[in-house]
Amino acid sequence: MSMPLVALCADEECFRHPELLGLDGENLLAQQWLMPFTSAEAARAALRDAASV
Repeated sequence: MSMPLVALCADEECFRHPELLGLDGENLLAQQWLMPFTSAEAARAALRDAASV
C-alpha cells in the first residue's frame, strides 16, 4: 500500500521559507507525500475528487 498524500495550501513565501511554518530546514517541495498548493481555488479543484489525499 502506498503512503497517502497530504495537501498543504500555503503562500509561496512559506514554501520558499518553511521556517515561517515552524519547519526549519525542510524542503517542502521535495516531499513526495506532499501536494503543495499556493491557491485555495486550485487546491479545492484538485482535491474535489482526490480520494487518496
